[in-house]
Amino acid sequence: MRHATPPLAEIERRHILMTLRVCDGNRTLAAKVLNISLRCLRNKLRDYKAKGNQVPETTAGHPAHLSSNDPRYRDLLGIHMV
Repeated sequence: MRHATPPLAEIERRHILMTLRVCDGNRTLAAKVLNISLRCLRNKLRDYKAKGNQVPETTAGHPAHLSSNDPRYRDLLGIHMV
């Protein structure tokens, strides 16, 4: 039995929104983690919202809950310290 896989755009949307939630709504950090520009992320979120998807609010003006010294931050970016 074959299982239908979601379209690539749906997988991308889920990944972007999950990353944004993990980053506590910090779009700058989420864009860095996703390795896309902040403008690209904003455009994608605007499109998702226009299609009726719930998009987490931004934390603009608020520092991210993860500092660059936090191991979880480095894990998000794929940086492994020796």
